[in-house]
Amino acid sequence: CKSAKLKESIKTMGCNSSSFIVDEEDINVNSEVCTDMLEPAHCFSFASILQELKATPSLQINGQEYGLLHTGGFVRIATDVCRVYYMAQNTTEHTTPDWKFHVSVCPEDLPKAWDIIAKLFVESGCRSGMKMCFYSVDNNFGHWSEKQFGREITIYIYQYVKPYKPIVVDEPHLKLTRKLEHNQKFWEIFITEIERLLMLHRIKSNGLADGDRALNAFVSIRNEAYVKVNNELLYPPNENGYNAAGHKCPFKINF
Repeated sequence: CKSAKLKESIKTMGCNSSSFIVDEEDINVNSEVCTDMLEPAHCFSFASILQELKATPSLQINGQEYGLLHTGGFVRIATDVCRVYYMAQNTTEHTTPDWKFHVSVCPEDLPKAWDIIAKLFVESGCRSGMKMCFYSVDNNFGHWSEKQFGREITIYIYQYVKPYKPIVVDEPHLKLTRKLEHNQKFWEIFITEIERLLMLHRIKSNGLADGDRALNAFVSIRNEAYVKVNNELLYPPNENGYNAAGHKCPFKINF
C-alpha cells in the first residue's frame, strides 16, 4: 500500500497521542492507495474529515444511504434507519438493548483503521452506524479518559424490541422492524474481517475495553443499556461487566 505522502502528512506522538498534524496540501494527493481502505478523496475518509470537520456528506451504496455527522466528540457514519434507532433509544431512556462492538485502536493508527473499517462497513451493506472518538484536529483525545480506552471505534448492533413498534416515521422503509437486523453469519464475517484487515495493516490495539467481553484481538462487545445505580438510571459502570442490564445478546457469542 503506497500512500506514503498521505502517511507522512498524518503524524502522531505515540499510542496516547492527543493530536494529528496534517498538511492540507497533501490531503488530496494522487497516490496509490490500498483497496482495503477508503481513498483519501472519499467523503468519509479520515483525510476528508480533517479537511472539513463540520461537513455532513452522504452517499448511496447498493441502495443504502449513508451520512456523516460530527457530534459530541465523535464522528459518525449512519444510515437513516440507524438515526431512527438512536431516537428510539432516547424515547425509552436508553433502557432497551444497546449492543455495540468496540474496536481497540491506538490513536496513532486511528486514521488508517477508520478508513479500513469504514470501507468494510459501507461495502458490506451494514444497516446500522459506526463512530470514532474525535474531538478536533488539535485535541482528538482530550475528552477521552483511560476508562474509555479500547473503544476508539464503535459499531452499533441494531436490535429490534417491542417498545419500538409505536414509533412513527415519515417513510415506510424507516419503520423499525426485526427484518432490519443482521444475522449471525453477517456479524461473524464482519468481525473476523476487521481482525484480519487490522492485523494485515499492522494496526496496534489500545487494549481491551474495561468491562467489555473480548471477541478477538481487536473487537469486544458490550451492552450499554442504562441500569439503575442507587435508584438512578445511569450508563452501566465498567465494573458491572459487558451486559449489566442482562439483555439477551442478538447472536450467539461463539467466535
